[in-house]
Amino acid sequence: MATRANGSQKAPTAASEQPGATEEIRDLGHSPVLLLLPSVLVALLLVAWVTRATSTDLILPLGIVLTLVFGYLTGANTVAESVATLVAGDVAGYQRALAWGGVWTVAGCLASAALATALVTTLTRGLLAPSAHITEVFAVAVLTGTILWMALATRLGMPISATHALVGGLVVTGIVAVGLARIKWTAVLTKVAIPLAISPLFAALLALLLVILAAAALHRDSSRAVNVGHWLSSAAASFARGLSEGPKVVAMGALLLMVTHHAAGSGAPFWFFAAVALAIGAGSYLSGQKVTRTLAEKTADIGEIDAFAANVVTAVLVSVAANLGIPLSNTEVGSGAVTGAGLRCGLRNVNWEIIRDISLAWVVSAPAAGLLALLCYEVMRVAQWA
Repeated sequence: MATRANGSQKAPTAASEQPGATEEIRDLGHSPVLLLLPSVLVALLLVAWVTRATSTDLILPLGIVLTLVFGYLTGANTVAESVATLVAGDVAGYQRALAWGGVWTVAGCLASAALATALVTTLTRGLLAPSAHITEVFAVAVLTGTILWMALATRLGMPISATHALVGGLVVTGIVAVGLARIKWTAVLTKVAIPLAISPLFAALLALLLVILAAAALHRDSSRAVNVGHWLSSAAASFARGLSEGPKVVAMGALLLMVTHHAAGSGAPFWFFAAVALAIGAGSYLSGQKVTRTLAEKTADIGEIDAFAANVVTAVLVSVAANLGIPLSNTEVGSGAVTGAGLRCGLRNVNWEIIRDISLAWVVSAPAAGLLALLCYEVMRVAQWA
């Protein structure tokens, strides 16, 4: 998205010369990220075998570390939705915007310990029947599959949905680990699939409506107020991101703590929320630039009023969903809202090629992460049998 402060057309920048998805995929062949999968599979094999051979549980500490890695990658891949408009409009540079988004995301993660516990419940036992026997191996496999897919997407600069990846890992691995009948398909449909499917369209419509109203209410001489509103709306969207993403990451750690009897029910101690919050904040600031560049420079040409509207819609929808225990995707809502705001200036104002690539990444995320998680699960089970 290229942002205009006064609504005038912004000239193309060097961003338009950034490599596209095809070039990124071609360059991936020279990246060490391709060594990640075999390395991880060998590590999982060794951990599972040593745990069985020595009766020393190495899977739990590995799972805790993986949870924090998941948090870091979540921060790196999802920070863009709340700060990309600041960069695109030359309101702030990348590092300043990422720091701003990171701080408010950490605050949202900490607040989620009190405000979004229903989301933790949904992603621990809410999608599986009470009779399903969950093991450490299952939880670690889901975590690892999600991490592998997010690492690949972040390397490509594609803003994928961590929600899609996580739920895909839970469901695909769950079918093999606990059986098809023990998946709560009604909950998967009503609490995950349908909200994820309609949220981008709903966000786009709300953003378009809000930006039309805001443009009519604000005048050209109120540019300072618009600028302040832009910063505040970015903070609100970042806070909502933490409120939503924090519990998703914590849920996997909570599942591990629960099956090892270190936590009651589907809860997690506050220190775990705090650790995840710091991991997400670090990922946002240290590694969030590549995905932010995709949304800031390639998605749509929007003004500061449009950016304000997109951030407000994202903050409201994501916060309400997190409180209700509905794992909406920040990426889908944020991208939908930005697209809707960009439509104020017409269909040609939106880069539909980038929207297509992002949408394809959403669709692929669930099965891809699910198959990776299942592969990790089978590798660890083989090691336990050996």
